[in-house]
Amino acid sequence: MTLKSIIKKVVKKYLVGKVRTPFVKNINLDLTKNQKRVLISYIGYFSTANLNDTIGHTNLLESIQIINIFKELGCIIDIVDCNSDESLKFFTCEKYDIIFGFGEVFYEIAKLNPTAKKIIYVTENHPELSLKKETERNKYFYERTGKKIPLRRTGIYYKEEHFRNVDYAIIMGEITPFERYNIPIYDVFPTGFLNQKYIFKTRSLEESKKNFLWLGSNGAVHKGLDLLIEIFKKNPEITLHICGFNPEEKYLKIPKLKNIINYGRIDIQGDKFLELVDVCSYIILPSCSEGCATSVLTGMLHSLIPIVCEETGFSKLGENAHYLKDYKIEYLQQEILKLSLKNINDLKKNHEKVYKYARENFTINNFTKNLKNIIGEIINE
Repeated sequence: MTLKSIIKKVVKKYLVGKVRTPFVKNINLDLTKNQKRVLISYIGYFSTANLNDTIGHTNLLESIQIINIFKELGCIIDIVDCNSDESLKFFTCEKYDIIFGFGEVFYEIAKLNPTAKKIIYVTENHPELSLKKETERNKYFYERTGKKIPLRRTGIYYKEEHFRNVDYAIIMGEITPFERYNIPIYDVFPTGFLNQKYIFKTRSLEESKKNFLWLGSNGAVHKGLDLLIEIFKKNPEITLHICGFNPEEKYLKIPKLKNIINYGRIDIQGDKFLELVDVCSYIILPSCSEGCATSVLTGMLHSLIPIVCEETGFSKLGENAHYLKDYKIEYLQQEILKLSLKNINDLKKNHEKVYKYARENFTINNFTKNLKNIIGEIINE
């Protein structure tokens, strides 16, 4: 059975008929038991995703496992799209023992349930830091192009006020910015996608070290794609492979050059992705702010060496990443060219080290085990 069919089967259990709504109530209700009631406020993939399409983000996998964790812990589960204002009226009269997740719904329902254990689940960097960093990048883009662009990633799911009256935080990215709240903080590794057909093997390293993969999504400037395009335009001896760029972001043009290749949206489970990870040595994401981006972890699960910015959500990678100390083009170009000349014996060791670390830490099994331990500890306090 394929990964897609497994997810489709599991998610269907939690949908009522063919009706797709921004919430589902009373999952795991057992009238013969005294159960705790939990509200999960999460991105609404559970009700809107077309599971016949390519699965584009690990949020879907993780949301399924979060539901299953609370189910195994014996809870009644209500789950709602985290920013669905129209759904609030269906939850304001409910009394919850646990409120888990993020977004406006999490914030509003938490205020109505002062005695509930409120667990904010943080998949991004701190909103203040994200705002500062994205504003800096947009300014740098304007200085170079004369184009003003809006914020694309900041303030959608997290706001400063959402952290008020929270009892616990589970953090995927950098922990330090959240220590100001003086609450228990738990650290959890996120997941990446794994192509089940992938087999680790030695690449043609003299060629692969000159090939870099950018695997992203919305917010190309936030994720540093504009910087990479400028650098690779000037350096035809190295190649940039672009996957996941949103063509609606028309302010950024991808030039048609032999060494800058745009693949559009790519299926991680497909053969083309396997070809790409064999051609490349590096996955590069000079993003201004992340919660340990799952695209980078996906690359690592296929033994790609990550190149990421310091203090942007990647501290969990430890010594397994190349950290960028600045995002300015001159510095980035210097670092990229240096990596393209790396000794192949050192490069081979790096590939092996990254692959081993990722397989030990960034799988859905590891995520589920760790998160279940954390939630179980909180519930049983």
